Order: sequence, then C-alpha cells, then structure tokens
Amino acid sequence: ATALSPDQAPYIETITPLHTRARRAGLLYLAAGLGAPFALLFVPRAIMVSGDPTATADRIRAARSVVELGIAAELLSCSLIVLALLALYRLFRGVSQSLAVTMVTLFLLSVPLQLANLLTQIAALMMTSGTPTLAAFSKEQLDALAYTFVRLHGRGIDMAQIYWGLWLIPYGLVVRRSGFIPAWLGVPLIVAGIAYVATSVTSLFFPEYAPVLSPVLLTLGAGEIPILVWLIGWGARRGRMQVRNP
Repeated sequence: ATALSPDQAPYIETITPLHTRARRAGLLYLAAGLGAPFALLFVPRAIMVSGDPTATADRIRAARSVVELGIAAELLSCSLIVLALLALYRLFRGVSQSLAVTMVTLFLLSVPLQLANLLTQIAALMMTSGTPTLAAFSKEQLDALAYTFVRLHGRGIDMAQIYWGLWLIPYGLVVRRSGFIPAWLGVPLIVAGIAYVATSVTSLFFPEYAPVLSPVLLTLGAGEIPILVWLIGWGARRGRMQVRNP
C-alpha cells in the first residue's frame, strides 16, 4: 500500500465517509423508487377504463393480484423513502441545515397522504370482491363505487405529487451549494420539481389541458435521474480509491 503523507491523511479521513454517505443515499433512493413505475403507472393503466365503470370493475376482478402487488409496492416505497431521506439529510446537513430540513419535511408530508390514499385501492378491491356483506348493493352500484375509488386514487396521487415536486426545489438548491456535487446537477432537480407541481395542478384544476401538457411536464420530471446516477457512481468510484490507498 502507498504510504500517505501527514497532509494527505486528514483529507482521506474526511472525504471517505462523505462519499460513502453519498452512495448509500443514492442506493436507498433508487430502491425506494424502483416500484413506483409499476404501482403508479402500470397498475392504474391496467385496470382503468375511462368512463366505463363496468369494464373497470371487471378488470379489477380479473387482476386482483396485480392491484394487491401495486399496494404492496407503494407500502414498500413509503418505507424505503424514509430511510433514503434520512441518508440525504445526513449528507447535506453540513451544507445547509435549513435546506436539508426543508427538503426532508416537504417529502415527508406526502408519505401519510400516499398511505391514506391506498385505502381507495383497498376499497375498490372490496367493492369487487363479491362478499355477502355487500349483497345489499347491485352489481352496477358496486361497479360504480369501484370506479369512483380508482379515480379517487388517481386524484390522491396528484395531491401527493405536489410534495414530490416541492421537495426537489430545496434539494436542488442544497446540491448547488454543496461543493462536493457538480452544481449543474441541482438545475434539473429544480426544473423537475416545478414540472411535478405543474403536472398536479393541471390534472386537478385544468384537466382539459392535461393530455397535452402532462407528457411534456413529466418528461421534465426526469431531472431526478442525473443526480441519482451521480450519487451512486460517485460513491462507488471513491470506494475503489479507498481500497487502492488504504
């Protein structure tokens, strides 16, 4: 092993834990988001038939296991994101305590909202379960209720997505100030945050424009990806340097 000079040792001792924390935060954030496309995109598209309660309810009955997997994926994501946020807070608290607290708080506001919103999917499953306790309702009524609960779940996601966007703004700002992450990576985070909020506002209050604007805005939401790739890669590279220079 190459011997370190006295002036190099403090640098290695200080910088190595920082890179380790960066990689850990990136991996946890990746793990938390892996199930999101399935739960938030695939499942709703697999069961929802716009304007047709009967067809929607029939799809739910035929794909109960898919809906249940979607619920499980959201539960797992909500659990892992808390760990990821703690890791990100530890990474950035030395840069700006106020920005680190703000970004964590904004995202945490979405977690109980997302968890409560899962009850709508559970209710849709109940409406299509055929249990004797629901015999007082006709099939058409149960189908209409299931369809309504599926739509409510979508609106709940729109509401949670506002906070998924807002937290990216202080996240981008603290990245730009960090000094140990390229400042330009904060810009797509801020843009993504604004795009997520705009997407939700459009869906909730101006739905007639959603088919045109949402694809563009969600594309801008991909601004989360560069920092994620950099956090994981940056931590891994520094870890290899540590092995070569023990």
